[in-house]
Amino acid sequence: MKKLQKGFTFKEHQKIGKDIHKLRQKLRTLDQQVLDAYGKSSKGARLTDKMLKDLGLLQKELNARLCGENPGSEKIELLACYYPDRV
Repeated sequence: MKKLQKGFTFKEHQKIGKDIHKLRQKLRTLDQQVLDAYGKSSKGARLTDKMLKDLGLLQKELNARLCGENPGSEKIELLACYYPDRV
């Protein structure tokens, strides 16, 4: 039998969303530093770009989970967890 996953609480989603937002900001800075130092075609630049994209995918997935777990909540409240710049 499949084990039911409990998921995150709303507060946990809020904290994780803030953490992801901070990570993306730091990673963007690092990405720019690597680009400036080694160029767009360098392996380092490709890796930081991939990390940014993967972190974005995680953010999108967790936001979708949050919305699915809280169908009665206001959309703006949910959006603020993972996309604070959009509210």
